Amino acid sequence: MSGKLIQKPGYYRMDKLSLKKYYLLFIFLLLTIVGEGTISYNNENQRNDESGILEKLALASDTITVSESAWCRQICTELLKIAYQTGDSLIRAEAWRVAGNLYGKQNNYKNAFDWLGKAIVLSRSLTSDKARQILARSLLNLGALYHQNGDFNLALSGYLEAEKIFFELNDVSWLIRTYASLGDLYDKIVQPEKRKEVNEKAFSLVSETDDPQALIKAYTCEANNLSNAGNFNDAMKYYEKTVVLAQKINNLHLEHVAFYNMGFAYSRMDNYKKAFEMYAQSFESAKKGKNLADEGDALYKMGLMKYYSEDFNESQKYLSEAMQDADSLNSNILRRNIYDVLYSLEESQGNYKKAYEYLNKYIDIEYEIFSEEDQQQVNYLQARFDAEKKEFQLNQLKAEKKIRELVLKKQQLLLIILGLLFALGITITFFIIRRYRYNQILAEQQAELQEQKITRLEKERQLVAAKSVLKGEEAERRRIAGDLHDGLGGLLSGLKINLSFMKENTILSGEQVNAFNNVLLLLDTSITELRRIAHNMMPESLLQYGLKTALDDFCSQVFSHGRPEIIFSFFGENIRFGYDLELTVYRISQELINNAVKYSNANRIDVQLFAEKERINLQVFDNGKGFDTEHYKAESEGKGLRNIEARVKAYGGNLEIISQPGQGTEIFVEFNLI
Repeated sequence: MSGKLIQKPGYYRMDKLSLKKYYLLFIFLLLTIVGEGTISYNNENQRNDESGILEKLALASDTITVSESAWCRQICTELLKIAYQTGDSLIRAEAWRVAGNLYGKQNNYKNAFDWLGKAIVLSRSLTSDKARQILARSLLNLGALYHQNGDFNLALSGYLEAEKIFFELNDVSWLIRTYASLGDLYDKIVQPEKRKEVNEKAFSLVSETDDPQALIKAYTCEANNLSNAGNFNDAMKYYEKTVVLAQKINNLHLEHVAFYNMGFAYSRMDNYKKAFEMYAQSFESAKKGKNLADEGDALYKMGLMKYYSEDFNESQKYLSEAMQDADSLNSNILRRNIYDVLYSLEESQGNYKKAYEYLNKYIDIEYEIFSEEDQQQVNYLQARFDAEKKEFQLNQLKAEKKIRELVLKKQQLLLIILGLLFALGITITFFIIRRYRYNQILAEQQAELQEQKITRLEKERQLVAAKSVLKGEEAERRRIAGDLHDGLGGLLSGLKINLSFMKENTILSGEQVNAFNNVLLLLDTSITELRRIAHNMMPESLLQYGLKTALDDFCSQVFSHGRPEIIFSFFGENIRFGYDLELTVYRISQELINNAVKYSNANRIDVQLFAEKERINLQVFDNGKGFDTEHYKAESEGKGLRNIEARVKAYGGNLEIISQPGQGTEIFVEFNLI
């Protein structure tokens, strides 16, 4: 920022140097007051005043960036003086927490674990709500330390305990911060549903707080959810809100991040021109804040957007500026990213020799980065191990005599080495076991999927075979019906005509006339029965008018021969279905009605047909003697019902039979057509 004081409606904007002096003055005054012992800790108002000042310093610590290491160390030193000189346990715990958090931002893991651990132990020993709030903040900071170093289980444990405490205290601002951290963690471990859930929780709290930094995190969570869902336009509205809030509180780093997020969203939309504009504004915010790391990152992105836009000269220009910042920062990661784009840039222009040089530089720096990250991880593991063992080591040191101090130091060194080797062995063993279990589970799942596939194919084969058999039966019925109707029916009709002609042209006695009439009557009956059989085997009404008319005709035909009474009812839409399905339902109806007529001794049979576009439902009820539904499943029994089952399964339907001896029978058949 510039050194000018620019007045805006409702607030003032100061440069970062003035802001630093302001916070350091707060610390100095507080340290002076505590050192002189002028605070009476029995006076609740004075204690609240001092706690309020420390609270402001704690919130201000969130704005300190990694590049401000000297200022960070100065603040930590002053905070630790406050912690040792104050007589208030709450202030001591909060000072330790803030110092530990700042040390963590500087990757000083040993001090970070030390002071955060002290803050957690002290705040756990206290019972007030303020102590629980400090405990939750300490757990959140410790979780962030684990999070950035890949210990996701430990990070999750800290976050969840912090969430529980903040929720119970109704501390909305810090609850939003916790949900934002959880969302980032779930994103790292690839659990998108949980990430979305906690982001939604953070956003749901925006109406309950006016804390700008908490609101920025909540709006960012919602924007990330929308962006991940591909809804970039709505996401951009919330990113814009984060820009406004960051500008309102004069936090140039958060303003830089907000513009940076918008640039990334536009790049995902392939709108490289708009993305460049956002990254350019991000660069301006970083430049005003004199944050060289943010400047270099923004310049790199600006060069990348120009490369995507095929404006190679401009891309080269911004990447060169970014490389100057990377050299000033001695940032291998930024150098690596720039060399990656420069390689692609030169290759796109056909400068393969230059592209090859950049590729070699990229590879060399990649190796250096891995070495740096390995060393940083070793430092982190060392610090974490020290933190976990420190209490035990301190108790040992107090118990040992001075003459054994040298031996004790050697033992400590040996313990550290053995601990690292043990941790390494456990880690290797864990990954081996995990890999073995993963392969075992994968093999079992593949075997199960194969078995399911075989079962499904076998069922499909059976269904195809059943349909083929049914189609064969229907074809044979059609052939027999045709032969009966056209062949035998024609012969009988011809015979009747000849006999009638003989009767008219032959002189017969009275008895012979009666006998001749009986023969003609029997012949008429035979012709009628033949036509009925042919009709049942291949009903004309089904072909011409559909299922409703065919079933109505069949029920009327069966009832015309006497008891039992057969009542047919139709509900739904009188629509036509596929011929095979209509024929299947018709055959099932025939079989069910014939079974009821033959075996149930019923005096009433109800047949109900429900027809809709999505389903066909057939119900047949009788008030007969009923039967044991398990009995028909025996091999020698229930062939008719098993035939019905085969027809239902062949077309993917459902069959349900409800019956008990002496209580009649209810049969339901349904075909879902969706």
